[in-house]
Amino acid sequence: MAGFPKYTWVGNRISESDMAKLYRLKQIKRKPITCMVAEAVRQFLERENCEGIVAIPCKSGLGKIK
Repeated sequence: MAGFPKYTWVGNRISESDMAKLYRLKQIKRKPITCMVAEAVRQFLERENCEGIVAIPCKSGLGKIK
């Protein structure tokens, strides 16, 4: 696995209470939690005005912030 950047899963920083709320919302909306988290990240980045920050693609399909 050499040459691949290591990413930590951010889900381990979500509290048990918040995860329970996300799970319930998933059931109601019939939308995967990963999609809801991705949407929240996009909204956060827009709000923080991150247009000038470039994501560098890597082999895993994820991007590192430059």
